[in-house]
Amino acid sequence: MPPSSLSSWLSALALLFASYITLTSAQTTHLSYSDDGESSMMTTSPSAHPSKVASSSPSTHPSIFPSFNPSFNPTSTPSTDMPSYIPTSLPTTAQPSSPPSASWTTVPSNAATLSTDSMPDDRRSATPSVDVPAPSPPAYVDECPDQFVDKSTFRHISIDSFEELKAAIESASDGESLCFKDFNVLVNTGADPIIIDKELYVLCENYSCGIQGGGSSPIFHIQNNGSVTIQGLAFLGVHQAMRIDTASAFNNKICYCSFLRSNATARDSAVEVQKSSVFIGHSNFVGNTNKGVGGAIDNFGVLNVYQSTFEGNEATEAGGAIMSRANATLELSGCAFTANNATVGSAVYIEDGHGAIVVDGSNKGEGHQGCEGIDFQGSGCLKWNETINTTTPMVMARSTTTGTANCDESDEQREIGIMSVLVNASGSIPFQDPLSAQSQAAEWIMNDDARSLCPKDPTLVQRYIMAVFYFGLGGDNWTMCGRSSNNCTDSQGQPLFHHLSSTGECSWAGMRCNKDHRITEIHRDSNNLAGRLSDIANELALLRNLEVLDLDGPENYIFGVLPSTLGKLSKLRILDIDRNRLHGTLPPTLFDLPLEVLDINDNFFSGSISSDIGKLGNSLMFLQLHGNAFYGSIPSELGNCNRLETTTFQVNAFTGAVPQEICSLHQQGSLVNLWADCAHPISGVACASHCCTNCL
Repeated sequence: MPPSSLSSWLSALALLFASYITLTSAQTTHLSYSDDGESSMMTTSPSAHPSKVASSSPSTHPSIFPSFNPSFNPTSTPSTDMPSYIPTSLPTTAQPSSPPSASWTTVPSNAATLSTDSMPDDRRSATPSVDVPAPSPPAYVDECPDQFVDKSTFRHISIDSFEELKAAIESASDGESLCFKDFNVLVNTGADPIIIDKELYVLCENYSCGIQGGGSSPIFHIQNNGSVTIQGLAFLGVHQAMRIDTASAFNNKICYCSFLRSNATARDSAVEVQKSSVFIGHSNFVGNTNKGVGGAIDNFGVLNVYQSTFEGNEATEAGGAIMSRANATLELSGCAFTANNATVGSAVYIEDGHGAIVVDGSNKGEGHQGCEGIDFQGSGCLKWNETINTTTPMVMARSTTTGTANCDESDEQREIGIMSVLVNASGSIPFQDPLSAQSQAAEWIMNDDARSLCPKDPTLVQRYIMAVFYFGLGGDNWTMCGRSSNNCTDSQGQPLFHHLSSTGECSWAGMRCNKDHRITEIHRDSNNLAGRLSDIANELALLRNLEVLDLDGPENYIFGVLPSTLGKLSKLRILDIDRNRLHGTLPPTLFDLPLEVLDINDNFFSGSISSDIGKLGNSLMFLQLHGNAFYGSIPSELGNCNRLETTTFQVNAFTGAVPQEICSLHQQGSLVNLWADCAHPISGVACASHCCTNCL
C-alpha cells in the first residue's frame, strides 16, 4: 500500500473497528489475550443480522504479561542524581525486510566477457549463452525451517555459560534437535570453538541468544561430516562466527541469525564457507570488518543467500559484504545491500570473473562506490536489477503462496487483522491523526518492520507499544540508537541494537525483558527524548510487567503532566524521570504502586504532597522531590516509610518543619540522607539539628 494513502486508510480502518465489523462468513475469529500475554483465537457464530451499533464502552485490555521481579539495590551514598541502570543488551535475531518482487531481464551486455574457462566441466556445460535472454527464473523456495517451528520433538536445554553451550552441542547425538532456552550474552573466554561433525539442529527458542568473544578462533567450526541447521543466534563483536568446512554433499543452513561487528584481525570473515554447500536465509550482517577480503562472508563453496541484509560491512581489499572465490558458486535472491565498502567490489566481488553466479533480479542495494552491484573482476559490473545465470541453479521451487509470508492470508487481510488488534490496544481516536505516534507505529508495523508480524503473533502488541514509545518521544532525533543513528554502543563500546531494528524489541538498546520476553525495564536516560508522556501513556500502561521506567535527563525533554494511567503499572518499582519538563500535580495513583524509587527532581511539579504517600511504607527507599514547586507541609505520613534511605525536599515552597516522624527514621539509622532548605528558615523549612543531614 502506498505510504501516501496509508494515513487515511488507517483512520478509516480504525473508525471501522471502533464501530462495527460486518460478518461475511459462518464464523468470526477474534483475537483475545490471556493473562500471560499469549494471543488466542476464539470463534463465535454470528447473528443473522450483525449489529451496526458501536459499543457504548471500549473493551478493557487485561494484563497481558507475566510476573518477573529482578532485584534493585539503591545507592547508600548521598546524591541528588540517580545512577544509570542501563542493562546488558540481549540480542535477538529476526528476518529482514521482504525483498522487492523479482524482475527478470536479459543478461546485460557488460557481462558478455564473463569467462567460464576455469569452471568444472559440469558447470561450464550448463552455462547459457550470454547473447540470449536469461533462462526462466529458477523457482526459489525458502530452505529455512519455519520461524515458529514445532519444538515438541526437540531436547530443551537451559545453560548459563559458553562452556555449557559447547558441551551440550558437542555431546549431542547424531541427528538430534536441540532447543536452547534464551540465554544472556555468553562470552567465550577461551580459544576453543564449538566443533560440529554430525547432523544437528541448533535452535534458540525465542531468538534471544547472543555470543561474544572467541579469541582468534571461530565460535562454530562445522567440519567433516557435519550437516547443521543453526537458527536464531546472534554473534556480537566476535573474531569469526562460523567456519563451515564439510563434505560438499552435506547441506548446512544458517537461518534467522545476526552477525554484528565481527572484527577479524587476520583474513577471517564473519562466515567462511569452504568446500561446502550452505544456505543462509533471513539473516543480518551489519558492521562486520575484515583486514582482507569478504567483510561478512568469504565463499569457497556453494553458497545460496536468501532474503538477507548486508549493511555497513567492510573489507580492506575486496568484497565489502561478500567475496566469492574462483570456481565457487554464489546465488543471491531477495537480498539487500547498503553502504558496504572495499577497495574493489564494495558490495559483492567475484574473484577473477570466474565464479559461478545466479542472480534473479530481486536483490537491491545503495550507497556503494564503484560498482553498485556485483563486481566481476575485469569483466564488468552486474547491476542489482539485472539477471545472470552462469550455472545450473540449486534445486529449489519458489512458493506460490500469495500474501504475507507465514500469515496464511492476503496482505489486505493481514493489515485488517493487525489494525483490529491495535485499535483494541489504543482505541480508534489516535489513528484519526496520521501524525500521531500510534499511526506512525501502525504504519511501521504493517509496512516497514522487517519482522512482518501476523495478527496472531503473541509479540504484536508489545512490539507496537515500543514503536509508539519510539515515535511518541521523537526517536528519529535520539542521540543514540535511533533507527538511523550511527551511534549505538554501551559504555564499554560494545554494539547494541537500534530501536526499530529487525531484532526482537527485548534486544533494543535500553530494554530488558523477563524469561517470557515481556518487557520489565525501559532505560532511555539523557538521550534527547522529547514529547508528552501522556500521549503514549495508554500504551505504556499495557506493559503490565514493567518494573523500571528510567527516562531521566538532563538531555531529555519530556513535558506535560504525569499521567494517572501509570498507576496501572502494578509492578513498577522505579520511576526515574528527573530533569525533564513535567508539570502539574502528582497523580494519587502513584502511591498505590510498589515504588522503591521515585526520582522526580528538577521538573515543574506543583501542588501539595498527598498524605497517601505513606502508603508506600513497605517499599519506598529513594525519594527525590527537590527542584520543583511543591508547597504546603511535608506530610508526616512519610514517616511510615521505614525503608526510606534517601529523601530530598530543597528548592520547593514547603512550609513548616520536617515532621518528627521523618526525623525518627534518621535517628533510627535507616534514613541516611535527608536534605532540606533548613539553612533559610524564612524561605525554607525548619529542621531539628539531629534530623537533616544537609541544610541548604
